Amino acid sequence: MLKQRQHHWQNLTPSARALWGWPEPGIPLELEAAFPQELDDTTPMPTYFELLSFEVHQVELLELGGQPHQRRRWCASGSWSEELLNP
Repeated sequence: MLKQRQHHWQNLTPSARALWGWPEPGIPLELEAAFPQELDDTTPMPTYFELLSFEVHQVELLELGGQPHQRRRWCASGSWSEELLNP
């Protein structure tokens, strides 16, 4: 998994990689803190950079506007198919 993480880190654009160089999210803002706009290819991958992999088999959407609400489901069984559902 480390090789895959490293591969994805290296394939990020310098501007996307820069987000990982920003100060910790959710803490009070320090006006002097650095928010780099780019991190070059030689920047080491942070230990907290994780790679998540999902295999999606089903997706549902519920639209609350209008009466009755609209609900649908897409299932991946060979190819994606759509089904309308009761809300």
